[in-house]
Amino acid sequence: MRYYSFRYSGKYILHIGGSALMTALLLYAVFHETSLSSFLDLIQGVKYEGILLYVLLSLAAICFRAIRYRWIVGAASETEQIPGLAKFVVVTAIRNTFVDLLPARLGEASFLYVLNRFGVPLTIGLTTFALCTVLDIIVLFALFVFLALAGTMTPSGQSSLHLPSDLNITQLNRGILLSCLLVIAAAVCLSIVLACLDRFLAYCGERLNNDKNCQTSEAGLSRIRSRTAAYCLEVARELRVIKERKIYTNLVLITVLLRCAKYVSLYLLLLSTVAQWGIRASDISPLIATTAFVFAESSASLPMSGIMGFGAYEGVWSLVFSFSGVALPSIQSVILVIHLITQVVGYSLGFLALAIFALWGARRER
Repeated sequence: MRYYSFRYSGKYILHIGGSALMTALLLYAVFHETSLSSFLDLIQGVKYEGILLYVLLSLAAICFRAIRYRWIVGAASETEQIPGLAKFVVVTAIRNTFVDLLPARLGEASFLYVLNRFGVPLTIGLTTFALCTVLDIIVLFALFVFLALAGTMTPSGQSSLHLPSDLNITQLNRGILLSCLLVIAAAVCLSIVLACLDRFLAYCGERLNNDKNCQTSEAGLSRIRSRTAAYCLEVARELRVIKERKIYTNLVLITVLLRCAKYVSLYLLLLSTVAQWGIRASDISPLIATTAFVFAESSASLPMSGIMGFGAYEGVWSLVFSFSGVALPSIQSVILVIHLITQVVGYSLGFLALAIFALWGARRER
């Protein structure tokens, strides 16, 4: 027991130390090339219209995500008594805050907890989480394909890829073609997974229930397996109900709106930040910017991504821009300013939602 406690403490110390080191390296990189006064001037130079548009589109993205949650919960639930849209908006804002605050996507657990506090069973919460994850991946792949194909078009509308007669394809277009093929294949595979996920979970649950070794094993292990089997069967049943109600098309459309609102808001905030140097939208490709947004967002899944996400996010974003040849003055400072603005807005909305959630809880206990 003492060994386990020491090993756990060691991993915790390593995680904190690694995150602090990443954040410290970021701050060193920023303030090594920029003074504090210049950094504050950079913040003051951000256009207020861009910040306002970012806030409005962030609220729209929260509403789209809340609507998607409510549709899935409503389709999977056997009763019509599901929380109202306002409660799902609160759930979504809290979830967004903890996803940004905690590393390795541990903040997703807050979604299950708050949703359960509003009376939604844990199995439906797990079903909603799993289905939303698959939908996000499919829509992201489709978005990449669209942007990649759009990026190969010239202003006149003619494709810059003259295939098969002209084999003088640039290295960038080769990469775009390969990426398109990969993401199309991945999207097809994920669509098949989405269609067969209920059968797979049902199969796993039945195997766990019918396993003779499971029935003759220790009481504690047998209890865990039987509980896991029950969860698998229940989630499979809920996915089957959702499939029968034929709402997948609506879920895909709302996911597209969600992703567009999220990445358009970041793109507008980026343009509002670099406009003080005369940089316009024509100087920064939406494809490259969206790629940077997605990979930077994915860095939050790393075990050590920096304190409150400050570190890996900026590093991944700057790597994508540098690799793509996008030249921005003080790129680390620009990304840090954008990240600060997004975190301030996100945490403000999240803590406001937490206050509303606490008030609802106190009122219910009276």
